[in-house]
Amino acid sequence: MKSGLIMLALVFIQAARASPPRAPDVSEVMESVAEARPGIVVIDNLTDEQRRFYWKNTRRSDAGYLLINAPYDYIRFPDAAARHARQGKSMTPLPAFAEDLLAIPPSMAPLAVFTESPHRVTLLFEHKTLGTILLTLWNVEADGAQLFLIKEFQRELFPGTSGTLSLATSPGHARVLWKMNWVKAGINHEFYVGDTLGEERRPSLSPEAVMNAAQAFLK
Repeated sequence: MKSGLIMLALVFIQAARASPPRAPDVSEVMESVAEARPGIVVIDNLTDEQRRFYWKNTRRSDAGYLLINAPYDYIRFPDAAARHARQGKSMTPLPAFAEDLLAIPPSMAPLAVFTESPHRVTLLFEHKTLGTILLTLWNVEADGAQLFLIKEFQRELFPGTSGTLSLATSPGHARVLWKMNWVKAGINHEFYVGDTLGEERRPSLSPEAVMNAAQAFLK
């Protein structure tokens, strides 16, 4: 699950097709910004070619969040995680670094805790109105990994905290997936909640409802 989530979060929105002008592949785009040391790399100066690459299949909505074309399997992966959790084999101790960052409401005990590495954990919750929620915390540097974040995608999520807010959609399907991504105290946070398109193919949840739901879990 770890590698799939990482790759989907980083590159699925920029799937390049062979059409002129040629979009660079991932290695070409990362070459000018990648560093040998692990950690979170914020890309804040894109070339025109890089900008075409990263904004392919992505646009900004009138409300300020990103709209992304995504595979339907990606949109449904929180539901698959919930089915796995209900089998009763997915509860592991919460790592200390996660306990230091979270303020889980008493009524929202996690249904499952997936420890993907000593420094990466995903918690699954069942919210009474929002349904399945996934929250991933990852100390990227401690895991010896790299994570690339695009500054142009970011907006203010909470007071003093910027990150990305996106809505993944798949043609022909009403089910969609909200995702928030932000960094706090060197820890990458990913927050996922499903939604359904209604009239005029608008999401049922507002961006503010998603951000408020995420903020409720944070100290």
